[in-house]
Amino acid sequence: MSASQLKGQCSDAACNYVEGLEMKRGFLLSSPKPKHKQLLFSTTPNTDPWSSQLPQHILDLIPKKIDTLDDLIRFSWVCKTWRLSALPFTSFKPFNKPWLIVPYTNDHVSKTGTACDKTLGFFDLSTRKLYKVDLPEIANHRICGSCRGGWLVTVNSFGDIQLLHPFARKVISLAPVTALPGVVSCYYNERQNLVYDVKNYGSVCTIASNCMREFYIYKAVMLPCAGVVMVIHGLNKMLAFCKVSDENKKWISVEGCEGNFNDVTIFKGEFYAVKHNGSVYVVCGGFDTSLTPFVKFVIGQPVNWGYYKKYLVEARGELFLLDRIRYQLQPGHDEADRTLVFSIKKIIDLNGKIIELNEPKFVSVDYIGKDCAVFVGWNDSFARLTSDVPDCKGNSIYFTDDFVDGVSDMNNVNIGSILENFVNEPIGRQDIGAWDMKANVLTD
Repeated sequence: MSASQLKGQCSDAACNYVEGLEMKRGFLLSSPKPKHKQLLFSTTPNTDPWSSQLPQHILDLIPKKIDTLDDLIRFSWVCKTWRLSALPFTSFKPFNKPWLIVPYTNDHVSKTGTACDKTLGFFDLSTRKLYKVDLPEIANHRICGSCRGGWLVTVNSFGDIQLLHPFARKVISLAPVTALPGVVSCYYNERQNLVYDVKNYGSVCTIASNCMREFYIYKAVMLPCAGVVMVIHGLNKMLAFCKVSDENKKWISVEGCEGNFNDVTIFKGEFYAVKHNGSVYVVCGGFDTSLTPFVKFVIGQPVNWGYYKKYLVEARGELFLLDRIRYQLQPGHDEADRTLVFSIKKIIDLNGKIIELNEPKFVSVDYIGKDCAVFVGWNDSFARLTSDVPDCKGNSIYFTDDFVDGVSDMNNVNIGSILENFVNEPIGRQDIGAWDMKANVLTD
């Protein structure tokens, strides 16, 4: 779905008021539930004696029954007392459902890279309305992770990594890119361009700052209860973590992993990661002890194709491995990076029992639930009931483009130039659609 198609469905009443984010392609925003209160509107509501004299328990109940953002905004305009009862806005129903982050207009789509400007669009999947958002804190940042609780992990071309809550307007700085394992140095070259020297499969290569922003952090997730951010990083896609509460924040490598990870997610309070060959690992060891966390092999998959993208998705309390099968990448070809089909395998059932994926015992499924829709994309993947997203079809996978996988030859000695070409003339950005699991039908 394009930004121009969405713009026609924009809610004029709310467009000027919500706080938020952006991106060139669709980005997935998980259900935001911040604890911090923040006034979202500059308009001062009128004071009305009768409205301010309602019993507090009744006043507190009203916003909990409101299903749409527009109605919540109208409720907050009645008077100051009602407005306070509606705060924090994001704790109520309209914000407890996934939103898609999209460009607000085509004018805000950069021709190169995936950095945001300060004007973003939030598309409410349940009401099909687009909300305009002004968020200076995200300008020149790329979203590399959308986390539970509404937090976004972002990185800019100067190497700053931050946690950003778009509704609470709260920013938490993490250790910078230069602190990531594998980054050797950062300096201005003879052309006064900021560049990084990074390790790459035993050698050292030089990467421009805009390429570092686009490619060096592949995926980020946060475990809120532990305050730990986990990233897939580097040209060989290793795992590292940073504790938000540490005064001297730093990135620490997860022991035992040899790289080539495709995805990382949280399942039952633990980090799970999958490699490009389908092998699934769990991160063990506490983050609040002196012991360094390490990866433990969970289960493997025999099939390994370079043009398969792996996702780990929790649906109905179970963990699924999704293979996104695409045309083999041929830069310059019109169909390069196009999705052909999805293959779905169940990994862990409701009782936590491992289901073998090795032949002949691996379990392929074509059914997750008639009332369950799955969303996969660059910065997050999740499942929701169709009652929360009524225009989405159950037992279907909705996907956004993640063209970064077009950079497949990371071991090339000229990787710096290759990455810069992909930033300037990227493959993809058109691979958006839905996959019907039962009918095996793909729609754009």
